[in-house]
Amino acid sequence: MVAIRGLLVVLAAGGWVVSASKLRNLRRDPSNLGLRYLCVAQVALTLAITLQPIAVAVDRTLGIVDISRVTANCLTLVAAACGLAFGIHTTTPAAVARPFLRRQMIALGLCHVAIVALAVGHRPPYGVSDPRVTSGTHYQATPALDVVPYTLVYLGYLAWVLYQVGLTAHRNRAVSGAGPPLIALGVRMITAGAALGIGYAVTKAIATTAATWHQPWRRLDTTVAVLFSTAIIAILVGITLPSWGERVGADRLYERLVAWRSCRRLRPLWRLMVAAAPQIALLPHPVPAQLRRVRLTVEILDGYAALTPWMTPSAARAAERHADARNLDPHRREATVEAFALATAAHRKLAGHPPAADPTDHSPATRSPRPRATNAADQVAWLEDIARALCHLPPVTTTRHEQGTGPAAR
Repeated sequence: MVAIRGLLVVLAAGGWVVSASKLRNLRRDPSNLGLRYLCVAQVALTLAITLQPIAVAVDRTLGIVDISRVTANCLTLVAAACGLAFGIHTTTPAAVARPFLRRQMIALGLCHVAIVALAVGHRPPYGVSDPRVTSGTHYQATPALDVVPYTLVYLGYLAWVLYQVGLTAHRNRAVSGAGPPLIALGVRMITAGAALGIGYAVTKAIATTAATWHQPWRRLDTTVAVLFSTAIIAILVGITLPSWGERVGADRLYERLVAWRSCRRLRPLWRLMVAAAPQIALLPHPVPAQLRRVRLTVEILDGYAALTPWMTPSAARAAERHADARNLDPHRREATVEAFALATAAHRKLAGHPPAADPTDHSPATRSPRPRATNAADQVAWLEDIARALCHLPPVTTTRHEQGTGPAAR
């Protein structure tokens, strides 16, 4: 617990630095409503973190047990609600966002009223002079529900808001992916932080139940503290990353990681193409991941051109029947059809079949369901979808005069 307390002190110090930066930005642009939401969320979260390590001193000074806990819980809900408001405000038209945010703030107010009413109406059975309070035991272990009856209200609302935060961030990944890489990475960090926050709420509820019906579990309490801390770190990093990431080279590191991941995902499709048309490969590939991704993409597109003479209408129809039989969503269906057709064409070529008299065009630029198929990033993403579908194909079934054992890449 000493390590967790030290981590909370570090988080509080970092939170105040970030809060000062956000407040300075707000002073320069006071009419920015989204920035207002973000500043309130940042300051409220920082205050909630700051109260954690000094809870005993605050309660003893004010003479009220758990006033610091109730205050920190309310501030955490304010931070979560304002963080959601910031995400909705910056990604949703005002006509749609305004009613949603109004309902959100009403729900936040009702939760605060319920928490305060339960905290005032059901006080802990001991005072600030009790040894459990003075020694810090009351704050180190998760208290039973009869001591903190407002916990379920706090956890329920927090989990719901964090789910909305994660859902909003996930829905806007496509938009953020078209912009600077640090914004895309920040959105992913916020989504991960929201998921960790939901895990914290669930684990906290389990720990509260265990303390109510059995006794506090030290491992559960440690898990709660770790999830709470890591969720805060992920969300804070995600929110602030675009402002400081370039200074430390995070954008370049993220681009290298994305390129490396793309190379891994493209490998199955590239192997299929090279097995059927070895002349497309120019080895060795460059070491830098960004250049290696370009080389893999170019060679795969060359493989398309090399396999086109073996792509027949009958194979295309067989690929569509196979995808329809699997009852896939539209995007996965298109990728599966493409992968099946390519695997069939590669096998026909390797089996020695002559080129078709009436080949079909399977250019990835014309068949991609993505709206900007000619964009390099979208084309690479489409080829990754095909490679992923290729890995899940069963042995390719061809017509009677095209029998074989399966794609060479398998």
